[in-house]
Amino acid sequence: MSYSESKFFLGTRATISSLLLIVGFGAACSEIEKPRTEPFYAESIPPVEQEFRWSNGKTPKSFDPAKAAAAPETDIVRALYEGLTEIEARTLREVPAVAEKWTSSGDLRVWTFHLRKDARWTNGEPVTADDFARSWKRLARLDSGAHQELFQNIVGMRTAKSEQSIELLHVGPTPAVNSELRTTPTVSGEQALTSLSAGSASNQPNSQKAPAAKRLEFGVESIAQNTLRVTLEVPDKDFAKLVAHPIFRPVFHGGEEFANELLSSEITTNGPFRIAGIDADGIALERSETYWKKAAVGLKRIRFVPKENAETALDAYRKNEIDAVTNAEFAPLALKLLASYNDFRQTTHSALNFYEFNTQNAPFDDRRIREALAISIDRKRLAEGELEGAARPAFSFLPLGEKNKVKALFDVERAKQLLDESGFAGGVGFPKIRLVVNRNDTQLRVA
Repeated sequence: MSYSESKFFLGTRATISSLLLIVGFGAACSEIEKPRTEPFYAESIPPVEQEFRWSNGKTPKSFDPAKAAAAPETDIVRALYEGLTEIEARTLREVPAVAEKWTSSGDLRVWTFHLRKDARWTNGEPVTADDFARSWKRLARLDSGAHQELFQNIVGMRTAKSEQSIELLHVGPTPAVNSELRTTPTVSGEQALTSLSAGSASNQPNSQKAPAAKRLEFGVESIAQNTLRVTLEVPDKDFAKLVAHPIFRPVFHGGEEFANELLSSEITTNGPFRIAGIDADGIALERSETYWKKAAVGLKRIRFVPKENAETALDAYRKNEIDAVTNAEFAPLALKLLASYNDFRQTTHSALNFYEFNTQNAPFDDRRIREALAISIDRKRLAEGELEGAARPAFSFLPLGEKNKVKALFDVERAKQLLDESGFAGGVGFPKIRLVVNRNDTQLRVA
């Protein structure tokens, strides 16, 4: 705990102690009305215009959807970009966004999205199927992208690692903006899709076996300006919901604007908001005038106000300098103190924290070493002690079921034995371990 945190919580405890003394003294003297506590931690003054001031953690590192791994990056990407679909907050169902409708093949492996014709970038250009195709092709090339496991089921994106390894097939007219995208003249998209999903020979005319067709190299096809076809390796009934994730949102001209990794207010976006400015006070977004559904956007402006820690964010909220605080790591004691206020909300969510070994480097290429380290961590003590009950120890990758449970939960003697067997008796000569963790305060405490 930092000094600033200690000062804040000690001050809060002193205030509560004083209140308790006053209540006890009053009750002893006479029957008086019990003191009333304020229902809200901070009182808000109605804004002059529709502006939302939001502290959502530290300054975003990037506006690139491909690199949006968590908040605050994911939240600002959702405001700036729009994907094929969105998730409706009340029902958690997929709803139309850039795609006004979609269909799937009977085996749920080929999905066709029909894009609305009034979708526009902030520079006025239309959002097309090629924008999505180029953007997803870029995803497959990026080694530093986020959540790459989410697109591994798309044909060609599991193994594609370079520009040369991906061929984008086109059927029908190819707009001029597609000059950078190569075609495969030896086989049409229809033939390739037939080879992947047509089924048995009995489904072909006259029960003739279809001619052998070259396998589709990259399963994202722009078959018309406003029609996108996606082919999957295995069926997925929820693919329309999956593409609502931020990494599937299109970037202008295949992400050329992100060649320089510095934050820029000049990027072209297609969502309900555009970047109005970046300064020391944060990032300002304004309602986009080119957004197809701008009449439904109630807010005129959003200001992301970065704060280095939960204490400074909470102080700014109480002073009415910001309207909401999210993505802040409050200490368990602070959570208990804030729980009584009506403007505080706490929601339990599913998340898994784990350390992954780099098995390319010794000694972590030895399974005995990895097991020794895994069973030497007292997860229960970390969860109940260091994290003060804010998390639960995890013994598997999934919260339900017994499959893939860790066999030895916590066994120091077994860990020592494994180290002895692998040549590090008593830990002598064992190298220092460098941990790479994100900037989340809880992660730092655990590390």
